[in-house]
Amino acid sequence: MNRFRHKSILAVLAALALVPAGLQAQNDVPAGIHMKPGFNFEYLSRTLSWDNDAYMSTLIMPTWYMSLDFEIVHGFTFGIIGGYTLSNFNGLVFRQLPFSLDYEAGAINGFVLGAQIQKSLAASGFWEITADAQFLASLGTTKLFTIDQLNTSGQFDAKGTWMHVQVGPTVIYRGFELFSPFIGAAYDKLWGTFTVNETIGNLTGSEAKSVSSKGAVAVNIGTIYEPSPNFSLRIAGTFVPYSKGTGQGLGLDLGGTLRAVFSF
Repeated sequence: MNRFRHKSILAVLAALALVPAGLQAQNDVPAGIHMKPGFNFEYLSRTLSWDNDAYMSTLIMPTWYMSLDFEIVHGFTFGIIGGYTLSNFNGLVFRQLPFSLDYEAGAINGFVLGAQIQKSLAASGFWEITADAQFLASLGTTKLFTIDQLNTSGQFDAKGTWMHVQVGPTVIYRGFELFSPFIGAAYDKLWGTFTVNETIGNLTGSEAKSVSSKGAVAVNIGTIYEPSPNFSLRIAGTFVPYSKGTGQGLGLDLGGTLRAVFSF
């Protein structure tokens, strides 16, 4: 588990290493910082592995958040993120509790915090290459459930947290008047913890399950619609292939993003 965290942290640091270059103001860049508030919906779905990669399940996380980007110089933007998510960890199995539990109780509310950056790397004609990075952290709330299938009444509470990082280059074609299609590849990793506390009569127990996404490389395809200099709408689909296991072939996780951005 630690190796995934280390890789993710290194990926974010690599993206942030682009910041000094972006802060070198050019002579033709106007002074001042431009603010770009955004309203975002992101559908995340990732296949998870747990118990030392012995089992798999799917985490579904529709996420709504607001972003505030700051264009410090032309071609470099840094933003902060805050919002809300529903995290569905269905499929996890807990065997170290007083009574084993197959979690199928649905989504749990959570708050999302994060940051994102974009740096223009090169431009030629109608083509532009950017470096994009985003980090999201979900701070899940605790949800209480009752257990009524046993002779003795009981209850359990559950809480899930996750972190997601994506960083990589994007190629944008700006030859059309209103639409700018793009394609990008990115290092993509999600990891987290889901904790269950169970009480059955006089028996109590707690178990935390560490999870990590199976896939690590994402392909993003979409377009940016810009009807005016002060407004843009970004629509993207995300495709994350992963290995199902030895001799079992490949699977594919899907996601999508809808982002409306205003510029001042």
